[in-house]
Amino acid sequence: RFAGHPHSRGAGTARMHGTRARWRPNPPPNSALGDPRATAGAEGEGSARPRRQTKETLLSGAVTDAELVIEAIVEDAQAKNSLFKSIASICSEDALLCTSSISLDLEQVFAEVPHPERTLGLRHLFPVYLIKLAEVTPHSHTSPATIGKVCRFLGSVGKEPITRGTGDLPYRLTELEATQLQKSWKQIN
Repeated sequence: RFAGHPHSRGAGTARMHGTRARWRPNPPPNSALGDPRATAGAEGEGSARPRRQTKETLLSGAVTDAELVIEAIVEDAQAKNSLFKSIASICSEDALLCTSSISLDLEQVFAEVPHPERTLGLRHLFPVYLIKLAEVTPHSHTSPATIGKVCRFLGSVGKEPITRGTGDLPYRLTELEATQLQKSWKQIN
């Protein structure tokens, strides 16, 4: 299971079958397939009424059993640090934690996370469904095992990982790639 990236299909389960991952989205929080506690009614009422869900319960539901979490919020080190502190307190100690940041110091983003060897930067190039490349950016605490697991996951979902060093500039499209991308956009639209 992994928590979704905003440009992906959302939170769900990717099961490995050979060398390919099969995607199964998580049911909506208040669906009949979801957690039955999410629709518990108030006492004395005849009909079930959904409980108000807080961001903590939504976050908990998304990352509790996740093996890989990809965050993509505003480029603010303090906000990302706070979010990862919350995520790390909910998910398992061996869940991989990834940020989509390309401009922030990763060590600062993951400063409050126990086991920083499981953390790194992971950025899908936009538009995700057209570009098969994804940047993998380790920092000084990232373990080689974490890099390998993330690269294998990316390969299983049809992405080609590009590993860059901590101080390297983000990947930019070449002029030829940008031209091909523009042609693709015109064909789609």
